[in-house]
Amino acid sequence: MKLCYELPEREASALAACDATSLYACIPYDIEGEEYAIGYFAVTALGLYRLLGDKVVLFLPFDGKMHFEVEERRGVSALMVKVGKAEREVCRFTSRIAPRFYALLPTLEALSLGKHAPSEENHDPEIVCPKCGRPYVPHTESCRFCSQSKKNYRALFEATKGLRLILCFPLIVALVSLAIRFIVPMIQKTAINNYLYPTGGTERGTVEKFLVIIMALISLDLLNRILHVLQSRLAGIAGNRFDIRLRRVLFEKIESLSLASVQRRSVPYLAERINSDVPIIRDFLINRVPMVFSQIIGLVVGTILIFSVSPTLSIMVIAPIPIAVVLFAITRSGYVWHNQKSRSENVRYFRYLQDSLMGERTIKGYGREDAAVKSYRYYVTRARDVEIESLRHSMTYSWLSLQIIELGQYLLLFFGNLWLFGGAMDAGTINQFTSYTGIFYEPLRQFTTLPSEITAFVNALGQVKEILDEEPEIRDAEKPEYPEIRGHIKLKNAVFGYNAYAPILRGVNLEIQPGEMIGIVGHSGCGKTTLVNLIMRLYDVGRGKIEVDGVDVRHLSQQYLRSHIGIVPQEVQLFDGTVLENIRYAKPDATMEEVIAAARAAGAHDFIVSLPEGYNTRVGDRGLSLSGGERQRVAIARALIHDPRILILDEATAALDTETEKQIQSALDNLTEGRTTIAIAHRLSTLRNANRIIVIDHGKVIEQGTHHELIEKKGRYYKLVMAQTSLAIAGVNEEV
Repeated sequence: MKLCYELPEREASALAACDATSLYACIPYDIEGEEYAIGYFAVTALGLYRLLGDKVVLFLPFDGKMHFEVEERRGVSALMVKVGKAEREVCRFTSRIAPRFYALLPTLEALSLGKHAPSEENHDPEIVCPKCGRPYVPHTESCRFCSQSKKNYRALFEATKGLRLILCFPLIVALVSLAIRFIVPMIQKTAINNYLYPTGGTERGTVEKFLVIIMALISLDLLNRILHVLQSRLAGIAGNRFDIRLRRVLFEKIESLSLASVQRRSVPYLAERINSDVPIIRDFLINRVPMVFSQIIGLVVGTILIFSVSPTLSIMVIAPIPIAVVLFAITRSGYVWHNQKSRSENVRYFRYLQDSLMGERTIKGYGREDAAVKSYRYYVTRARDVEIESLRHSMTYSWLSLQIIELGQYLLLFFGNLWLFGGAMDAGTINQFTSYTGIFYEPLRQFTTLPSEITAFVNALGQVKEILDEEPEIRDAEKPEYPEIRGHIKLKNAVFGYNAYAPILRGVNLEIQPGEMIGIVGHSGCGKTTLVNLIMRLYDVGRGKIEVDGVDVRHLSQQYLRSHIGIVPQEVQLFDGTVLENIRYAKPDATMEEVIAAARAAGAHDFIVSLPEGYNTRVGDRGLSLSGGERQRVAIARALIHDPRILILDEATAALDTETEKQIQSALDNLTEGRTTIAIAHRLSTLRNANRIIVIDHGKVIEQGTHHELIEKKGRYYKLVMAQTSLAIAGVNEEV
């Protein structure tokens, strides 16, 4: 992992002006205040420097009392320095850069104490973008900050497979329409010079021939209109099919990714890729590409034709164009920057909106409605201001470019009419030249708005491709094994961390016999849920291995393994459907008799039949029309109908009151009977009947045994039980 990048010229000059000592480390960061920016964090023997362009934004000399840590926030991380109780933010960056700062912490701690600094390079393998030095999107060779246009367009071309014939029709129509536009001025020239204003002694043509010309013009116009109607219909069909295909491919890709890959991105981010980026790609491909293609051809052919009619007038028409090209080159980078900034602010606004609507109960519970409205106004106003700034930049360029281009029209108007009145050019020719000039100018007018559309298209395509390029972290073996699952689980020196530099489980050894009920306890964050996630193979261990019935889980088919595992989580996820559909989710082909039997065993049948439509009652978004206990019973029924060999109860009753917990406990007893059960519990009283209780502390198994054995040992488990007992007694006395 690279920790010492070469400083750009401006940053190097700024650092040299105030510190000539050796550079121990230099890492790019990408957030300055609340804005996206590219700067560098440099470490020398004297202290820390935050460099942005030719400015030293921050200098912090080393002090022996300093303590450094990386603070992770939502999507953003920061390097913090603590001196006693005082705390200060040194540098802010997106979470993808955080691993570099984690790797840098030992160097900072050593230098602050005046000791020799560790190696300035961490040799962990990584794949980085050779252009900007940032890490690629995990498990890809895609950099979201650097445009990789060829790969993006190749991916887009692959997505059009099976639709290319129908997608070619708009291009054909555009070319035919363009040909008609070039033919019409020739016919009009003949009509004007031979019938309306005969020149050079030419006799006026007959009315019959004139009517033939008029009918030809009408026919060409009708043909053009019919083709455009067909183009619109076929473009709609092609766009719809492409839209559905790309959405489906994108959703299937998200579903194929590991849980870690999905959780790295927020729900609004993934939803925006499907709902917002796909339409941008579709519209550009279906509507803009044929237009751009035909207009480029029109520009080339138009140039040839206007020069063939009048080279002198053509030079006047073309003269202002180089100025518009120079203006575009100057403003292009601004287009990209404003577009990215606008998208970023819109994402922030959408995330806040979604969080607020989903957390409405919490907002009202704390009386924070006014604060929520104030924050909403801030985000929506900021998004509006950035959008207006982007539009102002875009419209200013478009307006200036159009005015520059229109100078050629004014020159044509003046000199063309001057030559017409002087007899140097006939009326038909001037009409023909003016028509060709209009065709020539139209692409130039359209191209003034094209940069912003291209920028939006490239950004959307890049972000969609970022997901499509990512390879799942968890993959099935080439030849997976399918042993009989009885529920024998064995962890051998299992080591795992969501970040490799910060392990959560540290060398866990554990064996669970088939049909055994195991309770897992420990403080929050000790690794309880992580352990069951590893057994389900939602993640893979970093070192060691996990076996199910003697086979490493990495050699099992993921679908086969999880088809034998059932889980009842603390926060039950019900889908917006009927009670029947939610119970059948684990077994779609279950009969009604099986559903009712599972509901009875879960203690859910009685409340279900009392609902307005019984089993066909819709539960609402996330099942919010049901109470917490009712949702839990439905989840237990869903697990029962799945009939798993291995059952995981992840604090299944932690969110329930004592009375509801007692009612559900009998359902859980039915569920655990005859199955290998792993129960994570916050209320230790629920684990009294467990065959064994495993106590985890800081990622290690420190105690295991029955409830009575651990109580007699008076270790960590005993302290946890005594603490909960004291709280329970205090609560009873308070009620009395």
